[in-house]
Amino acid sequence: MAGSNQVLEFVGKVLTKVPWGKVSQSRLQTVINDADRVAEEFVKFINNGGRVQVGPPSVLDLDADPHIPDGWSIRLEDQIGSHLAGSWEVDVAKINLYRQQVDKSIVGYELKKQLEGQKVLPAHVLDYLLEHPELIPGHWKREWIYFWGTVYRISDRCLCVRCLRYNGRGWFGYYSPLDMWLGHHAPAAFVLS
Repeated sequence: MAGSNQVLEFVGKVLTKVPWGKVSQSRLQTVINDADRVAEEFVKFINNGGRVQVGPPSVLDLDADPHIPDGWSIRLEDQIGSHLAGSWEVDVAKINLYRQQVDKSIVGYELKKQLEGQKVLPAHVLDYLLEHPELIPGHWKREWIYFWGTVYRISDRCLCVRCLRYNGRGWFGYYSPLDMWLGHHAPAAFVLS
């Protein structure tokens, strides 16, 4: 975890690199006068991997059917009951990564039980991020990010969950059957209640 001296050094470096001649002085004064809001936005900026999210907010209808690959299905009895539902304004800064308590692999079915009670994100969010990869935090590149809010059935007996993965060239969607072992670098995307 970064210490206060490291944070101050970072902020100092950033401020010395700002091309102040290109900054609107009136907007700068507005920012100075609204330090509380700026601090909240700065937290979002840091949590988004140091990238600014520009544009109107996107609201996803998480109660609508997500993308269902050919031959797959979604059954209510297979779902994690606590998954995030309703309308959700996409804010990557609010996405947390749930990791199992121990640093070892676990079968997907067992992890599914552990996730009950978490507001796990459904496949709608995965598909949105694949359409807008500029929003994906850079530190996720070392992970397989799973979206347990949608559990798919690819046969009568085989359940799976889709995930997001960076393969060195770009972001792609993959999936894992629940009878596979998932390691510590396979966190579940969720939001706090």
